[in-house]
Amino acid sequence: MNTATKPLDRRKPFRRVDNKAFIPIRALDGDGAANGCRIDKDLGNIDEKLEAFLADTRDSVLGKTVGQVIDIVRLALNPNKLADLLLAVIKKEAGDVAFALAFPLVKALGAAAAVPLLPIRAIVEGIITPIETALRVFLISVARPIMIRANRLLPQWVPVEVGLSSNSVDRRQIIEIEGLCTRSFGNPVDAPLVNWHTWFSWNVEVQPEPEYAKALSPVSDPPNTSGMTGTERSIIKPGTFEIQWDAGALLSAGEQAIYNTKIADKDMPKADGPMVIAAAQGNKIENGGTELDTAFVWPMPGMFVWASGRHVYDCSRVTHKAGADPKKADVEAAPPKMCAMINPARAMATARWQAFQFRENGTFFVPAIEFMFIASRRGGYIQHDTMADEDYVFIIDLPPGPSPASPYPIANTDNVPHNTLVVRPRLLKSLRFLERIGGKAVNPIIEILPPADGAKPPQQVRLTIPKGILDGADAYGFKLSLGWHDPSLELAKTVMLCEVDVKSLQMRLTDRDNPAQKLRKIFAEQEGDLKKTIFKELEKVEVTLPLINVKVFPLKGDGPVAVFARKVASDALEAFIDLLVGLLPTEKSEEWLFRIGVNGVWVAFFFEPVTVGPSRTKNPPRDFNANELTFKFALAKGDELMFASHGTEFDPVGDIMRQGINDRTLRFESGQRALWSSIVDPPSKKERDRLLFEYMKKMMFGTTDGVSKLSLGFDNSPLGLIDPDIVGNRGPSQQNNPTVVKDEFGLTVRAQRLAHFARAIAPEMILVENTAVAPVTLFPVKPDYDLRYELTVTEQIKPTNA
Repeated sequence: MNTATKPLDRRKPFRRVDNKAFIPIRALDGDGAANGCRIDKDLGNIDEKLEAFLADTRDSVLGKTVGQVIDIVRLALNPNKLADLLLAVIKKEAGDVAFALAFPLVKALGAAAAVPLLPIRAIVEGIITPIETALRVFLISVARPIMIRANRLLPQWVPVEVGLSSNSVDRRQIIEIEGLCTRSFGNPVDAPLVNWHTWFSWNVEVQPEPEYAKALSPVSDPPNTSGMTGTERSIIKPGTFEIQWDAGALLSAGEQAIYNTKIADKDMPKADGPMVIAAAQGNKIENGGTELDTAFVWPMPGMFVWASGRHVYDCSRVTHKAGADPKKADVEAAPPKMCAMINPARAMATARWQAFQFRENGTFFVPAIEFMFIASRRGGYIQHDTMADEDYVFIIDLPPGPSPASPYPIANTDNVPHNTLVVRPRLLKSLRFLERIGGKAVNPIIEILPPADGAKPPQQVRLTIPKGILDGADAYGFKLSLGWHDPSLELAKTVMLCEVDVKSLQMRLTDRDNPAQKLRKIFAEQEGDLKKTIFKELEKVEVTLPLINVKVFPLKGDGPVAVFARKVASDALEAFIDLLVGLLPTEKSEEWLFRIGVNGVWVAFFFEPVTVGPSRTKNPPRDFNANELTFKFALAKGDELMFASHGTEFDPVGDIMRQGINDRTLRFESGQRALWSSIVDPPSKKERDRLLFEYMKKMMFGTTDGVSKLSLGFDNSPLGLIDPDIVGNRGPSQQNNPTVVKDEFGLTVRAQRLAHFARAIAPEMILVENTAVAPVTLFPVKPDYDLRYELTVTEQIKPTNA
């Protein structure tokens, strides 16, 4: 007999039971390299490998750009101009008389006549060689972090247990995790090739319950803080565990057709996975209609989460600073460690307290719990063998029931006070299967657990999802609402109607780098060193002046040839950057894939923030008007209303995710798609290097504008995150997030939420946010954007005078 129990707990309203086989019991060592992760020293001599990569791309648009600059330099090095300058050097060295005797034709015909007599070619090559070398040094500096990241992504995930399969996910790779959600967002900077992702993953961070503590790696996530400033913090809360699930892979096979061809701007939200509502700017969206009934599944901070999935090390997050010298003793003495996570999940569950309109209660909402469950074999980069290895069993808390022996009037009780029925509590259920996942529609088993006090309503149910109904299917998911029959409206009187009207989104940040700015920033950081290197090489150029047989260094010092050569070199560097900028995809403004969530219902928009009128400020915010986005909920007193937002600003590498599948597939030379097992274990070192170079080419040249443009590894920029603060900002005011619903608030209140500036630190692409706040206002010193909405809370049933 099943005797598993759980204590009643509003913060943790359900529990997975009978799953000891999937709770990690062995402490991890964090050594992903032993299981197949590649670390920096596996690249060998990275400078040689980068030189080989550039040689491999010599005929690409990048290589041709170097050639263009050299052609520009050759044109600038006009032989007649050089001869004129060099003759001045000879005249200085030989004196006027000797010069006149040595070059009689020059006196008669001018400097052009002296060109064949002078070492012009040696000087030209002496100028071109260091310039060309410097251009390649700069390209190496751009390509270096891309190579380091590519190396760590080939593969990006390996099982925590040595020797397990990379073809599919079997039972031995599966663990389960349970805990309170601390962060939940669509990842803005995933590897964009379809070998890794169908679409961006959704990341759910949880604080593991004590019995699941051994799911964590011994190193923190992120494992290092290299590149963070003093006021920046990782968006991942300390001690939390990450669950990743490819949102696109969750779509049914038919729905995934959207990824076959290039995704248009207007269709971006449709590609954002089955649990996000796609919206277009200007549409009015209301939660409460049947069209949104199956939209919710992704948790929000403060909600309890359970998940099952593949236990892996993330090879891209390493304790060593990226690019650290692998020969250093401290690196050799301390092998790099990786953090652990679930990727991909194969099942997830969460729950929220939210009133529901059961058919049996007519038009009234009553307090309820809504339990969400989804399972899928589809994992994106790898498939699960099955959705379940045994039954999934959960114990779920119920909302408080009606008073014992609730009287229900059947006549005018003023005249016939005894004319009533005693109504026993009756549990109501509403089961809705999730759409767009191509799942089965078979009911789970729900058993009411008898209460300890038989005079009181039941407090819990046991829900069982039999393994048998999942076998042979690719996906399964539902939402289940549980509440009580309420003929006397006793419970309905405790329900509040909540409405969140999103009024505007204003971009506050004015210094987010676009790709051209990023490139110029990299150049500015290296320009001084590049010029010094070129100028030193120019000084080494030695030639012998004809007839007078004098050896000179014409490009040294402040002589006319040297000054001219340095100007040509400086102009060449500037021209090179201008050419590269011209090859970046044209972006007139930022492109935002933006998500707003209230109580777990997420709506996605794709839009370009536009600048408002010049009268606002010197650097006016860019404004988005939802016109209007409305969330409607019925919540019982004591339930929470949670608000969240996050998003992605698309840059060239992110745009690769919008290409058709064929254009973002990593292939072998034969044209066959590189299977995940071959990425983990390539046939040979040569094939591995080829995969590395092919991945880098995609990251440097793959854009939605075709082969004539460059992406140069410039990945997306994360937008700031607004999340419920379940520790410090939970309270009964509309300004609290989450807001604990109480009696009628009264007038509609305007709320403002400001997001901290966020960024991804290359090459690990660790997401951080600037947590600095102004001392008085407690607003971020560097806010990314602010959202403004109106919150209205009213009673479902107005009290009447006695």
